[in-house]
Amino acid sequence: MAEKANILVSGGITQVLNYVGASGGNSTGFAQQFAVGNIGILQVTSADTSVAGEYFRAAPSTASVSGTQQDISVFAGTTQANGLITNAGLWGNGASGTLGSGTLMTHSLFQYNKTNAVAVSFDYLLSYV
Repeated sequence: MAEKANILVSGGITQVLNYVGASGGNSTGFAQQFAVGNIGILQVTSADTSVAGEYFRAAPSTASVSGTQQDISVFAGTTQANGLITNAGLWGNGASGTLGSGTLMTHSLFQYNKTNAVAVSFDYLLSYV
């Protein structure tokens, strides 16, 4: 048996990022839903399985690759996602608009107080470093 280190090259990075941003019609998609929660947490870990206090989720409105970064954008109108947001994440693998459905793929600490005075576009950036 022989083992050797390898690297993910530009073409492969682009393909992975395009897959990550694919949400429509793919039952095993990575970024099918974006969600926010309002329970205060101190950190996120690789063992997390939920967005703490999840109260809003929506399918990405756009996803675009620029270099080694995927920008997944989600729109929230004036009546959506209002309140103090403490954490956010992407759900995939069968995720739907039902809170908690699917598999949590990413999780991030997030501090934003959204009010009904504004509509916002959340840009969730994933980078290959």
